[in-house]
Amino acid sequence: MSVYDQEVEPYPHMVETLENLKSAGHSLYLYTGGETVIQQRKIDQMKLSAYFDNRIYIRQHKNIEALEGILANGPFDRRATWMIGNSLRTDIMPAVKAGIHSIYIKQPNEWQYNIVELQPNPETSMYTITALEEVPKVIHENIQQQQQKRTLG
Repeated sequence: MSVYDQEVEPYPHMVETLENLKSAGHSLYLYTGGETVIQQRKIDQMKLSAYFDNRIYIRQHKNIEALEGILANGPFDRRATWMIGNSLRTDIMPAVKAGIHSIYIKQPNEWQYNIVELQPNPETSMYTITALEEVPKVIHENIQQQQQKRTLG
């Protein structure tokens, strides 16, 4: 079956997670990689524009250069920006290098290609979770910790 014909299967709890983040006041941005036509079809099928509006970035390749271009040309405060993704290589490693926080959604059958060694960035937080619905809690707890540090600091 052609990639143009395949139905997209969203992550479990995707809608609830996006609703939770949106209702908590977070500005949501979507960054995906691949052929624009294929990625846009997936976005349309899952009705993701309802959460991301015109804040959707499709790049041929997801890497540090692409992410830096987005961060440099957008309204991003790196200290408050998060990358949430399921690839250490194309999501988390670029986020760590760019100095933004990251949440890795660990997959049970990770491709060997995606397994990379990460050099920690002391300026950012990196978390590993196993389910998308854990994202809002991780972000909320991190924000609380940062506020406590500033208060005590």
